[in-house]
Order: sequence, then structure tokens, then C-alpha cells
Amino acid sequence: QHCNEWQNKFTQLLYRMATEKLDELTDFLQSSCKKLSRPPETLEDLGESLTLLDDLKTNMKEIQGRFPPLYEQFNILRKYDVEVNDKVLEKLDALSPEWHSFDNCITESEIMLKKYKEKFKTELLASAEEYKKSVAALLEEFLSKGPFYSERDVPSAIEIIEGIRASSKVLKKQEETIRKGLGIFKIDQPVNKDVVELDSSLNSLQSIWEINKQWMDLYNSWKLGKFQDLVTGDMELQAQQILKTIVKVCREVKNKKWEVAETVRGRVDQFKRTMPLIQDLKNPALRERHWVQLKRDVNKEFEHDDDEFTLEKI
Repeated sequence: QHCNEWQNKFTQLLYRMATEKLDELTDFLQSSCKKLSRPPETLEDLGESLTLLDDLKTNMKEIQGRFPPLYEQFNILRKYDVEVNDKVLEKLDALSPEWHSFDNCITESEIMLKKYKEKFKTELLASAEEYKKSVAALLEEFLSKGPFYSERDVPSAIEIIEGIRASSKVLKKQEETIRKGLGIFKIDQPVNKDVVELDSSLNSLQSIWEINKQWMDLYNSWKLGKFQDLVTGDMELQAQQILKTIVKVCREVKNKKWEVAETVRGRVDQFKRTMPLIQDLKNPALRERHWVQLKRDVNKEFEHDDDEFTLEKI
């Protein structure tokens, strides 16, 4: 009796395992064939299908090797007179034709994917050429419309830079898609140097205009304030920091000959060179007779203690 119980439990377990493996193998063959047979609509679809095809071709022996153990399990069930569901038997009988259908699917899909591969390759190479033209057009726009002259106001200059930068980002996304697609065909596409150079130029140009705004904001806050209230030590320190920054940027773009760069540097440098005079005028040792002499020398009347005596007036 114990032997019969053990045999029943064993055969039921074997039946469940064999049925599950049969379902898994059948679903695997059908789903793989369905995926491979679907014409790719995008490069990503093509890449996935080619990868799947390579994997299946590489593992054909391993897949086929799953059949004998499965047949053996059902033979054991027959040996012990285990009743097998009719639908399960139908699926088992259909397994061999399913394999042949799968094998044919591999062959037909390989032919189909080869055609699509050529189609996508042709389209991709054409896109690469159009991309180069778009890069050239954006460079031309930058050179013709870029804010290289100081006569432009800061907001409009930044707006132009951001507009070109947005177009550059779109092109970089296109380049990434093209490079990824060409990778499917083992074609190396180096990063476009013109786009890299454009991004560098945009960053430098934006830095110059931001420095210009920073300087003008500072200078405007100083020039309208009462002269006697100016803190020349802070002014000199801030002017020196800005001058150091703009000199560094100008050095990086010296071959580009951007007028705005030299103009901004000139403004800060000129102010820096007038600082000794400003500091002298702020000297506590300066007496009324000195101011009288100064007015006589410049032939100009002014009240140095007045609220309207500002840096701008000087």
C-alpha cells in the first residue's frame, strides 16, 4: 500500500512537471517565432530582432535537446498507466511539427531581416548625410547671427545663444540615434567635432555675456551712489575678480576675435586703472584746499560733499 501511495505521488508530480515543461517549450517556440516574424518598424525593433535571431541560432542544439527528456517523461507516465489529458496529448503530438515550423521560421526570418537590414542601412546613411548638412547650417547660423558685438543688449544675446544651443541639443540627439543605429551594422560613427566646437563656443560666449551683465550691474550700483559712501577696497577686489575671469575667457577665445570679449575686458580693465585715482579722492587726508586746487585744475565747479557727487559725475 505504501508503495502504491508513493508511486501515485511520484507519477502525479511527474505529470505536473512534464505538462509544465511541455507548455513552456511550446510557448517558447510559438512566441519566439511570432517575434521574429514581425517586420521591424524601427531601428530598435531591428536590433532586437537580430539579437533574438543570433541567440536562437546559437542555442538551436540546446533547444532541440529539451525534446528527448520531455518525451521520456511522458513515456514513463504511459508505463505506469497514468491517464493524460487529451489536450495535453494533442500538444505533445504537435510538438514535432511545432519544431519544424520553428526551424522554418528561423530561416525565413533571417531572409526577411536581411532585407530590412539593407533598407534601414540605406535610410540611416541618408540620415547621416542630412545630419551633416544640418550641422553645417547651424554653424552658418551661429557665425551670422551670434552675438559677437557688444552693441547688443544682454537679454537678446542670451536669447540667441539659448536658441542655438537648443538646436544643437536636437542635433546631438539625432547623432546619438544615428550612431546607435550604425552600430547595428558595425559602422563606426565618430562624434561630430563641429558640434563639440559649437557647444564650446556657445559656453564661452554665454560666459562673456554673463560676465558683462555682472560687471554692468556692479558698475551701475557704484556710479549712482554717493561718492563719499563708496567702499573702494570692496570695489577693487570685485573688479579684480571679474577682470581675472574675463581675461581667462578671452585667452580661450583669442583666435575667434569676438569684439564683445575685448570690449568687456577693456571696460573692466579701464575701471581697474582708474581705481588709484578713486582711492586718492577717498583719502581722509584730503583737505578743502586740495579740492579747491582740483576744481581749479579741471576747470569745473562741483560740491564733493553733495549727495549728487557720484562716481558717474567723476
